[in-house]
Amino acid sequence: MTIHFRRKLLAFFIALFFMLGISALYYSQGYRIDFSTWTIKKTGAVYIEGYQRPVDIYLNSTHYNDQSGFLKNGTLISSILPKKYQLTVTKNGFYTYEKNIQVEPSQVVRLFHALLVPTTIATTTITTGVQGNTITEVAGDGSFITKSLGTPTHYTAYSFPLPTASSTATDITASSSTFTKQKFSAVAFYPQHQNLFIGTSNTGLFRIDPVQKKITEIYSGEVDFYTTQGDTLYIIAPIAPIATSTATSTPTQKKQQTKKQAPPNPAGIIIASVSDPTQATSTERYPATFYGTNTANFEVRGQYQALLLKSGELFLYDTTQATTTQLSSHAKYFSFSPDGRKFLWQDTTGEVFVYMLDNDLEALNARQGDIISLHLIDTANIQHLWWYTDSYHLLLAYPNTVTLAEVSTIDPNNAFPVASGSYQDIAYVQQKNTLLLLGNDGTLTTINLDFSP
Repeated sequence: MTIHFRRKLLAFFIALFFMLGISALYYSQGYRIDFSTWTIKKTGAVYIEGYQRPVDIYLNSTHYNDQSGFLKNGTLISSILPKKYQLTVTKNGFYTYEKNIQVEPSQVVRLFHALLVPTTIATTTITTGVQGNTITEVAGDGSFITKSLGTPTHYTAYSFPLPTASSTATDITASSSTFTKQKFSAVAFYPQHQNLFIGTSNTGLFRIDPVQKKITEIYSGEVDFYTTQGDTLYIIAPIAPIATSTATSTPTQKKQQTKKQAPPNPAGIIIASVSDPTQATSTERYPATFYGTNTANFEVRGQYQALLLKSGELFLYDTTQATTTQLSSHAKYFSFSPDGRKFLWQDTTGEVFVYMLDNDLEALNARQGDIISLHLIDTANIQHLWWYTDSYHLLLAYPNTVTLAEVSTIDPNNAFPVASGSYQDIAYVQQKNTLLLLGNDGTLTTINLDFSP
């Protein structure tokens, strides 16, 4: 071996060392060769976390093992070339979960709360002979009130669980008529009681005790709307206008003032304890935007008060910041999420939106104040919708079908059927994660929607 050859061999190994060293350095920093374009690109990653285990995960046609288990909640797929992929998650006996994702260099596509729905869901017939056309209210324990159309409107309460209809039904209308002449336009459960009720009449609010055959006045006067939260009762009612200044004015000024139309009486929030509702603890006025008495719905959650007017105007009032945000001018429904971090509303067109009350950068990549427009199917025919218990899914009731859809910013929005068939009305018991289906023949069926392993 000549000295010249040895020098060439040394130079080759030195060059190879640098090439391998640089390649190893680039590889360790996430760079890969894209053989489709023969270019070097920095890779990204995909992280998926779901409720079912184990599952099969595919990126396009490449299979990846489920890494979740006792010590890990999800699966991280790293060193992915930046481009578009179809992510597919499958499991025997479940509908296929799909997402169209875009992997970016040095970024992780995060998919939390991936919920697979069984293709077959068991139903349980609880009882038969339920009276009523609609379910007007459902308590947290699953008890519910039905309404039968007629003169007068008939209200019947059913406790939960329901072994038989005859032993658990309380005919509120018939029993209350024996000790009061009040005609109630609406009846609801009294907070934290199965056998006490709140009745709304044209003269005020009343607590109804069918067992003791007793009625107690809660509030006297016109009631625009009321709601309860825990041990607090919120009553929206007209209140007297604030007295104006008695400053002197000229006869001309007085004449001009008499021509002005008097402003409507503002609505006030009367706050009382349900343990002693006859003593209101305080009275608040709405912000100036809320004048009038045409409330369609009102709800309090933490520092927020949500008000929906019959005209479709939807307001969110932050009591901490004393700020009012008008979210819509033609809304027909709203609801706070169970975790209190999101606020949903549906417009009269059927479109569904989510307003972020807090940052959620991991699951939704959204900040406080952002509005997410959900890409749901056939929104114009949604008859009812509820937050699913995890606050990242919705239950959508269509004619003869109920689906479970995602709250997600990544398409497609997976929507899987959880119930089908003909029914008079349907309700969701969020605390029990259970659907109640009232059949046309008075049969009550329950469906357990807890799909965790």
